[in-house]
Amino acid sequence: MNHFKVILYHDLFKFSEETEFSVEYENVHASFQYDKAQFQLIVELSSVENNIIDLEEEFIRLHLLFFLMMGSCPVIISKELNGNKYDIDELSVKFFTDKYYQNSHFCLCIPNSQNITESLLTSFKSITLPEKVSIVSFYSVQALISIEYEHVLLDHKLTLLLQALDGMINKEQGFNKKEVKSKIIKEWPEMPHQKISDLFCKLYFFASETLFPYENRCHILKAIGKDKKEFLEAIIHTRHFYSHMLSLNERNKRLVESKDFRVFFDILIHSIRLFWLKKLDANLDDQVTISTYNIFHDWLVYIYGLEDEPYLSGIYILHQHLKQLSSRNFRC
Repeated sequence: MNHFKVILYHDLFKFSEETEFSVEYENVHASFQYDKAQFQLIVELSSVENNIIDLEEEFIRLHLLFFLMMGSCPVIISKELNGNKYDIDELSVKFFTDKYYQNSHFCLCIPNSQNITESLLTSFKSITLPEKVSIVSFYSVQALISIEYEHVLLDHKLTLLLQALDGMINKEQGFNKKEVKSKIIKEWPEMPHQKISDLFCKLYFFASETLFPYENRCHILKAIGKDKKEFLEAIIHTRHFYSHMLSLNERNKRLVESKDFRVFFDILIHSIRLFWLKKLDANLDDQVTISTYNIFHDWLVYIYGLEDEPYLSGIYILHQHLKQLSSRNFRC
């Protein structure tokens, strides 16, 4: 029997409503035990048929899944393989999320028995096989919001993120270019058919499963000041401009302002997490999804100074109220 044990730390673990749970999948027994007082989660994997390398790969997938759920990577405190402690000083940069993204407001769910299930773990393993979606695409997303990438230029980070997203979308996720192109033509009949690229189709498919369905409730595009087509074109033009080092007079619909790069990058990071959790049927609470997009909306209202656009989330409503209070003249 091979045994893998790791202790993880994350501020959000204190919100778990469970203390422990376990699951059997693909010849692996996985147990999870929370120590909420220490903000820790103890993960133990054991198997008769799988070797230590296999179990470590299973843990890396679990860790990635936790990242998708909570928006930042749990810190690895210790790791044991068959009772032997291993050095964790040389962990990959992808395991250390920038503090900017360690924000509880963008957590989509906490790992528990309702979302860490046999079917989900089996499905996620199948998805990340080399012939399906390269797990490197997921690692790239983790790395791009790691501490090591904190000072990398946003235009470069957005370009790399779009490359990862491009590699994630294929027929295994239900993407059918012919069907998607037909929907695009139906929605925008004036759009020249030859200009509907593979990437445009992929982004339309992706956004139709994440951002677009919530627009009537969360008004993200309205706050950005773009409609659906303009949103997609801005991404396409930006990707091509920076990927191919074009001259300044080309791709004039691209993003230019650093503020816009930050906005698009953060919205896409969040939407990528939502996309995969929905594909994995992670038992998400739709109200939580709406709440996170509402916070994005209010952030946009705040940074763009949209005085006529009302806040939607309690967090920014409180901020607005406090701002109004602080501006009053309290002299007697």
